[in-house]
Amino acid sequence: MTFLASTCSKTLLKMQQSQLQYQKNLLMFRTNEIARQMSNISSQYNSSSDEEMSPEDDPYYQQLQKISEIYEQQSAAIDAQLTIVDNEVQALTKLITDGIKASCTMTIGGGS
Repeated sequence: MTFLASTCSKTLLKMQQSQLQYQKNLLMFRTNEIARQMSNISSQYNSSSDEEMSPEDDPYYQQLQKISEIYEQQSAAIDAQLTIVDNEVQALTKLITDGIKASCTMTIGGGS
């Protein structure tokens, strides 16, 4: 019974791990898109003849910077959660392999 409960817990943790990895991939995609937009804005300012203007003065650029920082914080939080879930999966795997399976033995008795 312990084997089944541990295996179910491990499966749920692996599902949670997949969901976190999916969220991280979405954040990476969004971060890359924001970086592309920021690069476009920077190139527009670099190609303009006005030397006093910079991308940091652009309100949309500033907003993109803030969003990028938020995404970086969220990504770090997801990384921390992934580490915790991975450690739990490894612990359950070790428990199942070393503890439960090793203690389960089957004795086949011969008839006389």
